[in-house]
Amino acid sequence: MTVFRNILDKFFETATVISAFAMMTVVIIQIICRLPFFTPPAWTEEAARVFFVYMIAFGAGLALREGSFVSVDFLKHFLPCKIAKIFDAIIYFSITVLMIVILFGSAVYIRIGSKQTSPSLPLKMSFVFAAMFILSFSMAYYALSHAWNKLFGPGKTGGCK
Repeated sequence: MTVFRNILDKFFETATVISAFAMMTVVIIQIICRLPFFTPPAWTEEAARVFFVYMIAFGAGLALREGSFVSVDFLKHFLPCKIAKIFDAIIYFSITVLMIVILFGSAVYIRIGSKQTSPSLPLKMSFVFAAMFILSFSMAYYALSHAWNKLFGPGKTGGCK
């Protein structure tokens, strides 16, 4: 499981950086073309949007892994430690269930996009819509991993006496 997790982590980290770099490159092209020509190529705006969406799709699971999303943990501080861990596990299981529902919904969305083409890029919209599948998969994986670790992982008592 650790090998799979390491491969997945590396993949999402690398893909996030590549998407961010590609988005910045396209935006720089757009800015440079505005200076002498006053009109950037039509495809740059849409390409930047696609790279941004993929950057978010690849990075969302990593943000969940690192605990970088905003959370309201006011109630949790009043609970006993063991109950708080169970509370956390329930939250992560809920995120997992929601992301699995979105995962299956995004598969339908991808199928619909296979019949559509991007307005300014020679790209099937199913490629763009696949970002939702990637996002929901990565978030479901990392949320389930967190929930499992809260209940059964090493150091599951983590500070609880």
